[in-house]
Amino acid sequence: MNFPAALLALVGTTALLVSCARTGQNPLPTLSTSGRYDNAPTLAEFVQRVCVDASADSRHAAQIVDETGWKRSRTALGRNDGELSMWQWPHVQLVRAVTPVTAREDNVWTCQVEVDAAVAPQINRMETSLRRDVGNRGVFGSQPGDWRWKPSIFTEGHIIVDRGKAPDSLSIMVDYADLKPLKALFGK
Repeated sequence: MNFPAALLALVGTTALLVSCARTGQNPLPTLSTSGRYDNAPTLAEFVQRVCVDASADSRHAAQIVDETGWKRSRTALGRNDGELSMWQWPHVQLVRAVTPVTAREDNVWTCQVEVDAAVAPQINRMETSLRRDVGNRGVFGSQPGDWRWKPSIFTEGHIIVDRGKAPDSLSIMVDYADLKPLKALFGK
């Protein structure tokens, strides 16, 4: 193979990999108002995508939110450091930081999902689905409705599942931290 052809093949392969860096996800099922218990796995997948995946791959956060397939409106658009963006779906509200904040020398992404009573499963069912589908690797600091996990050596997650402001509603708070390499390897 001659040099120009090899270079062209390398450039083409690189462009293909970059364009495919984020693969499309299937749309999420619609939440049920008659079978609230069955909404827990769908809501856990939603939290995984819009809170954890969008924090781990912040360059594609907007695409990840689009891939939920749910019709939504953006009610607040954060553009600068420290500002929040807010999206509203039927029965679900998402508030996400535009950029990470620095906390204890780590870059921390924050995300909160509020679920209306009309579709909210019981809190223990929601916690079970989240623990199974989102934060089940390297769990530590665990107590009911509040646990931490290590998705990788350089990241740490924290989930709190609690009652929402309205009766029978839910609030799910996720912090996702990119740890500094020396801290990740040697601790505090």
